[in-house]
Amino acid sequence: MKRSLLLFACLFVFCAGMPAAQAAISATAEWDINANAAPVSATYGGGFYVSGGTDYSQQAAPELELTDVATNTSTTLTSATGGFTSAMVGNGLYLDDDGEWYEVASYVSTNEITVDRATNDTGANRTIAIGGAVPLVDAVIEEAQPGMTFHVKSDGTYTFGADVFTSLDGDVTARVTVSGYDTTHGDLADTWGSSDRPVLDTQGWQFTVDDYWRVEHLTITGTDTYLFNVGLSCVVTDVRCINTSTTANRAGAVVGGVASAWTGCEFVSPAGDGCLVSNNAPIFLGCYFHDSATGCDVANSYALFIGCMFDTCTTGASVTNTKVTERFVNCTIFNCVTGVGNGTTVKGNQIVNCIFRSCGTALSSGDDWRSSHFVDYNVFYGNSTDVSNVAKGPNTLTSDPELTITSWTDLACADHAGPPYDLTSATAGFSAVFSVNEVIRITNTGDTAHFVAGCYVIDSVADGSLGLHTDPTDGNDETGGVAAAITDWTPGDEMKAAGTPSAIPGTGATTYIDIGALQLEAASGGTVTWGSQ
Repeated sequence: MKRSLLLFACLFVFCAGMPAAQAAISATAEWDINANAAPVSATYGGGFYVSGGTDYSQQAAPELELTDVATNTSTTLTSATGGFTSAMVGNGLYLDDDGEWYEVASYVSTNEITVDRATNDTGANRTIAIGGAVPLVDAVIEEAQPGMTFHVKSDGTYTFGADVFTSLDGDVTARVTVSGYDTTHGDLADTWGSSDRPVLDTQGWQFTVDDYWRVEHLTITGTDTYLFNVGLSCVVTDVRCINTSTTANRAGAVVGGVASAWTGCEFVSPAGDGCLVSNNAPIFLGCYFHDSATGCDVANSYALFIGCMFDTCTTGASVTNTKVTERFVNCTIFNCVTGVGNGTTVKGNQIVNCIFRSCGTALSSGDDWRSSHFVDYNVFYGNSTDVSNVAKGPNTLTSDPELTITSWTDLACADHAGPPYDLTSATAGFSAVFSVNEVIRITNTGDTAHFVAGCYVIDSVADGSLGLHTDPTDGNDETGGVAAAITDWTPGDEMKAAGTPSAIPGTGATTYIDIGALQLEAASGGTVTWGSQ
C-alpha cells in the first residue's frame, strides 16, 4: 500500500509539472489555403479566421509578422515593436517556435494581445504571423476537426512535396470540408466542371482524408499509385482525378471507406484504374470514367452508378470475382473494348436504362450467371458483341441512340521508333477531339492486318497526327485503321421515355424516364442549376 501511495504521489508531482493539454482551435474556424501563401519570417501564415475582427486569412501575405515576441506559457504575447490592432481579433496566429496555430482572442494594446489558450513556449524574440493564407501541406490539414472548413483558392498549382494524409475524422453531423473556389468562397458551387477549379499536382504523393469529410471543386493530378483516397461516408463533389502515369495499375481515386458518395466527378488513368472501389457501397451520380485501362475497378460489393458515362476504356467497369449486386442505372457506355465486365462467380447485378454503344463486348460475365443478373430496358447498338454469358431482358431495344460520333477510317502508322509513335490521318480533326493523356481506341487491324486493336495513350496532339505512347502496330507499317470519338452525348428521340419504370404501382401516376445518362431537355422547367443546392 505504501508503495502504491508513493507511486501515486510521484505521478501527481510529475503531471503537475507538465503543461496543460492544448485545447483545439474553434471548430468554426475557416481556413484559407493559397498556392502563393507568402510569409517572410514565419514558416506559415495565421491561416484561419473565426469572428470578431477583420478576416485577414484570404490574403497571401500575413497582415503582421514580428520577430521579437515574448511568450511565457500563458495566453499573453507581447512585442516591443508592436503593431497589434483590434481588427486582428478572431484571426489565426502562427507561433514559429512551438509550431502551433492560435486564435487572437483579445486586443490589449499595440504591444500586447491574448490568444485562445496558453502557448507551449517561453522566451523572447519569438517569431509570429497573424493573418495570411497557408499552403496545402499535411501540417495544416492535421488541424482538422468536425465542422471545420478549408477553402482552397484557385491561384496557381499546388505542387506536393510530401503526402497530405490525415487520420482525423469529421462527424456524421459535422463534416470536415475541403472546398475549392476561384475568387470568393463558394463561387464554384453552381459551375461544376469549371476550368477555374484549383489544381493539386500531387506528383508522386497522395492526398488522403479519413471518415466524414466533404471534398469539392478540385482538380487532382499526379502519377503515384493513387492520387486521392477517402474514408467512411465521405461526400465528394465535382472533383477531377487524372493519374497521368503510364505505369500499369495506378489509380486516379480510391474508395477506401464504406458508403462514400461521389457526384459529378471525373476519373482518368490511361494505364490503370480511373477509380478503384476497394470498399463497399459507394454511390456514383453523374460521374465520367474515361480514357483508362479500367474506368472503374469495382473490387467490392454494392456499388451504385446512376447517370454515369464510361468512355473509351479497355474495360469501362470491371466487377471482380465474388462481388455481388452492382447496379448501373441510366448509364451510357461508349467505345470500350469491354463495356461492363463481370469476373467469375459475380452474380446479382442490376443493369437498367443503359446505352451500350460501339463496344467490343458490351456486357460480359466470366461465368454463365444469366439468371442471376437483371439486365433489361437497355439499348445495345453498334457493338461487336452485345452480351457474353448474360441474358438480355425482353424489353431490350436495338434502336440507334443517335449519339454524335466523329469517326476516322484512314488511320496510318509508319513510325516505329517512338515513343511517341505517330498515328496520322488525312481526315485530320484530332485536335478538336483529343487531349494529351487521353486514349484513342483503334477498333480494327487495318488494310493488311498490322494494327493491333486496342486502346493507346496519347502523348501529343496535332490536327492531323497523334503521338502515341506505344506502337499501335506489330512493328510493320499499316493503313486503314478505324477509330471513333463521341462529341455529343445527347441521345435522340428514340431514347425518350423508353426507360423503366413508366408507372409507379399503386399510385396511378405515370413517369417518363429516358434511357442513357443524359435526359432529354424539356421545353420548359425549373431554374435551379445542378449543384447550387
